[in-house]
This record gives sequence, C-alpha cells and structure tokens, in this order.
Amino acid sequence: MALEVGQQTFHLYNRVEIGLLLGLAGFGAIWTPPRGWWFALALPAIVVLAQALWLLPLLDARIAAIIAGATPPPSPLHVIYIAAEGLKTLWLLAFGLGGLSPQTAGSPWLAAATRPDFTPALTKD
Repeated sequence: MALEVGQQTFHLYNRVEIGLLLGLAGFGAIWTPPRGWWFALALPAIVVLAQALWLLPLLDARIAAIIAGATPPPSPLHVIYIAAEGLKTLWLLAFGLGGLSPQTAGSPWLAAATRPDFTPALTKD
C-alpha cells in the first residue's frame, strides 16, 4: 500500500511541476522576462520532463514488479531521482536568490537572472 501511495504522490507532484512550467512558459510568452530568465527555467524544465517521460515510468515498473511479488535487482533509479530533485532545488535557489539581490557581482550565473524593474514610470501630464 505504501508503494502505491508514494507512486501516486510523486506522479501528482510531477504533474504540478509540469503545470507550473507551462504557466511560467505562458507568462514568459506574454511578458518580456529579464535576460537569463529562459536559461534559468531550462534546466528545471529538462529535469521535470526527464522525470515524467523516463524516470517515473521506470520506477513504476519496479513498483509493479514488487507488488506482483518479484524482487527486482538493485537499481540506481532512486538515487538518480533524489539527485535530480537536489539539482532542481539548488538551481532554482541560485537563480531565485540571485534575482532578489540587486548585486549579483561575482557570479555570472546569478548575474544572468537579475530581477526586472517594476518601478512605475513617471509621466508628465
């Protein structure tokens, strides 16, 4: 039972991530994002899609085998999943924190993801 709950949880989590990526892509299509924004979004998008199309189906097959009573051979799939999650988290933290700081000097990765200026333009009437 725990395997099936975990399986459903990770699939739901992956669907939410795909929905967020689609929302961000739509947002980026209608708004001119800052320089480096698409670059910052690319790696998490690749990881999420790889998880959905490659990693989760392989893990599902292992779960199906275990539920059927088989003992699958050892596999690095869970470690790969954990590493992918860690990579996404660190990547998004680096770009997110870099975008919050007006000074991203010293880091070309963070400098590429500067926060946009939302200050209203003053107009003469």
